[in-house]
Amino acid sequence: MRELPQDFIDHLATGETTLCSCWAITRKDGLVLGFTDHDRDLSFEGILFVAQSGLTGAGEGQNAGLAANHGAVEGIFDDARISAEDIKAHLYEGAGFRHWRVNWADVSIRFLESSGTLGEIRLGQTGFEAELRGPARVLEAMTGRLYQRNCDASLGDSRCMVDLNNPAFMASGQLLAPASDATLLVSNLQTFAADWFSYGQVKFSNGALAGQSFTIQNQTREASGDRLYLTERLGEILPQGTALQVFAGCDKSFAICRDKFSNHINFRGFPFMPGDDAVLQVPYRQDRNDGGKR
Repeated sequence: MRELPQDFIDHLATGETTLCSCWAITRKDGLVLGFTDHDRDLSFEGILFVAQSGLTGAGEGQNAGLAANHGAVEGIFDDARISAEDIKAHLYEGAGFRHWRVNWADVSIRFLESSGTLGEIRLGQTGFEAELRGPARVLEAMTGRLYQRNCDASLGDSRCMVDLNNPAFMASGQLLAPASDATLLVSNLQTFAADWFSYGQVKFSNGALAGQSFTIQNQTREASGDRLYLTERLGEILPQGTALQVFAGCDKSFAICRDKFSNHINFRGFPFMPGDDAVLQVPYRQDRNDGGKR
């Protein structure tokens, strides 16, 4: 059960409260940013909480027991505080947050309502919404490995060991048409199979998104080039001729690992595990029940 500070309880008992919310976000690089929904700046614990910053709560739940808390905050882009470029560069993924309820007339009267990390961040035209994950969220995280047919490694990581810089798995190309959404028309991929880069990555070499990578959902071949369908919108208008690199994809199956990458010795799944049909099999009198079918 949560215990409120006595001075906070006394303030609530007056019936005329002067309360607001304050949020502190601590990025992985150590930068701490403070925000408040009050109409003037506040300061405590060595943090300046900036008013009119566009950050507001979008609903936050507190659960009893070990259930994970949940909620979200919404904000608008501000180049001096949180920019779209920083979010796309993943600077806020996993950042820590703290949320206080504060008496703005006397900031010494406050209590920490929740804390945790930022989860999924969804971008809009002028702002964003960030998921708030409480400390109990770690109880929902998978630990260890899953016994499954498909590989649980990431293509190119230390467990997979495929070299994605190998020319057989990487191509350099250019945009054949301006792009601003989740579809790219790309040159110089015709020497590869038509779906060679499905589930792969595209990384931009120059322009507004230089250095940023996007996941390829699907690839189709056209007369002028190859069209790549991304899992998310670019968020920027990229001109024709923008340089990029495209990396091969993997659907995590044993067949693709063996036939496409010749990497089946490092396959991190269990492709020969028995399926539901094996579990449901029963012996029949007319069959030869000597175990040979296994």
